[in-house]
Amino acid sequence: MNSTAGTAAAGQRTNSTFEVRPGVKFPDWRVVTSQPAKQALTDIVEAFGIEKSFAEYDAGQDRVRVLVLRFMAAEGRAPAVDELTELAALPAAKILEHLRILKKKDLVVFDEASNRIIGAYPITERQTEHLVVIGQRQIHAMCAIDALGTGSMFGQDIKIKSSCRATGQPISIELGAGGTEIKSADPETALVWSGIQFSDGCAADSLCTVLAFFSSDRAFDSWRASEHPDTPGYRLTLSQGIEVGRAIFDPFLAEADG
Repeated sequence: MNSTAGTAAAGQRTNSTFEVRPGVKFPDWRVVTSQPAKQALTDIVEAFGIEKSFAEYDAGQDRVRVLVLRFMAAEGRAPAVDELTELAALPAAKILEHLRILKKKDLVVFDEASNRIIGAYPITERQTEHLVVIGQRQIHAMCAIDALGTGSMFGQDIKIKSSCRATGQPISIELGAGGTEIKSADPETALVWSGIQFSDGCAADSLCTVLAFFSSDRAFDSWRASEHPDTPGYRLTLSQGIEVGRAIFDPFLAEADG
């Protein structure tokens, strides 16, 4: 299965990284072995805005974001601010300050008008195409790559229930080996389109909308020819999609060195 070229210079750019916590770097380029996945990751990182997100990223912000992610996996929903206040043992004013910064960095989706946490990449309370089953809980992923990276981030086998963007055909994927390998896929011909849509705002409302599953090459080719012939991006196998998802999301919960 061939990749569809996106940004021509992707392979020529430097693989930038930021330290999330001591000894943990984002993204984790070590887990990306295929050239299409490397190219897709390079463009995703640029579209996401790595400098905006992780420059001046501190331990307080990191702790709050980790608590949000772990709560969502355990409860199947985002925490309320008062719940997060109790978990973090911090005043509500400090929690809100961290959430506003994390929103600005596009690491947490947060509605300031209602003080409601909506999600933290890769998972969300919003109803998306991609339902992820983690243990006994269900939560939506923000996009196809996010869904494929969720299991490894939590170190758990997961099930993904999604659909073909072109035909609506159900797509079911099971990840084993702690979320790092394809255990099964129905249909077996399913693939990932890693589209690239740059945005200065929220990736959940821009980049994530063009990262999707397709049931087959035929379905994808028909959709691309009729609806998005000029949108840059990469056609990836499910395994290549896991590589990209792992590189992005494994560092989010990885333990610090020492």
